[in-house]
Amino acid sequence: MVVTTIDASDIEGTQRMTHELYDLFEKKTGILMNKVPAEIVSSKTEKRNLRKQLETVHGLPILGMIPCFCDVLRAGGTYIFTEEKPEHPFTKIVGRIATKIERF
Repeated sequence: MVVTTIDASDIEGTQRMTHELYDLFEKKTGILMNKVPAEIVSSKTEKRNLRKQLETVHGLPILGMIPCFCDVLRAGGTYIFTEEKPEHPFTKIVGRIATKIERF
């Protein structure tokens, strides 16, 4: 699994890394998009369009999209966010993605 953002330099770097390294080792690979703007994630059309675009660019399945949550960023990694805030939308999204990854 590769975690990346929708930033152009991240997309380019992820594409290069997956084609040069992951293909070489024949690893089953999927991509997790992080810090996706909430307006994209909340719009079925925009989310579907972004997913198609990224799957075309990378040639890999998009396993999930995590919206950007300012409070997660503000926590700065000082604690395990999902344990401290089990009811937060971020925690619920991460849980759903984890289940999807287990089946991948």
